[in-house]
Amino acid sequence: MIKAIIFDNDGVVIDSGDIDFLAWVKIFSEFDKNLTREIYKEYSGMTGVEISMKYLGKTREEGEKLQDKKEEYFEDLVKEHGLKEIKGLREFLDKVVNSGLKTALATAGTRIKAEFTLGHLGIREKFNVLVTANDVSKGKPDPETFLKAAELLQCKPEECVVIEDSRKGIKAAKKGGIKAIGITTAQTKEKLLETGADIVIDSFEDIKLDEL
Repeated sequence: MIKAIIFDNDGVVIDSGDIDFLAWVKIFSEFDKNLTREIYKEYSGMTGVEISMKYLGKTREEGEKLQDKKEEYFEDLVKEHGLKEIKGLREFLDKVVNSGLKTALATAGTRIKAEFTLGHLGIREKFNVLVTANDVSKGKPDPETFLKAAELLQCKPEECVVIEDSRKGIKAAKKGGIKAIGITTAQTKEKLLETGADIVIDSFEDIKLDEL
């Protein structure tokens, strides 16, 4: 029996792809490196520290500082351009909360970013638990983020469902023994199914809570 739904943030709760990408472009440009959309997609699900270490050759300590700096750029861009939630999210969240299911946000982003975006949209109270890059040692596709969320929700992994838009996120959920719903905001249905998604949806309207 499903007792909780765990949401990724970028691409599931917030439509932040362009803004997040531009924030990373600013970071990469400071080291005379060009960030393409293709490279950006490759590290979807990784923490900012992991990105800085792998793609910019930084130490973990340096990566932590760059991760915080990137989030500052992100907030500035949101204030300039605004931030949209994924269509149908708010209505779906209301159904989930009213049904008595527990909720968690489990993201590779920082706690600062998670609190900022949820507060900006006015939906922070909809989530019982937040798990961010600050709470784990390994980003997706490692399952640590989702397993930590299940633990804090006091649920077994098999009692949870993850909603993810990235292939790394789907892999992380499945490695943790958690059912995965893929949403096609960043990847095609075929790629999400290939990665192991149990269900693939185009919008939150496609999810039937009584069928999970």
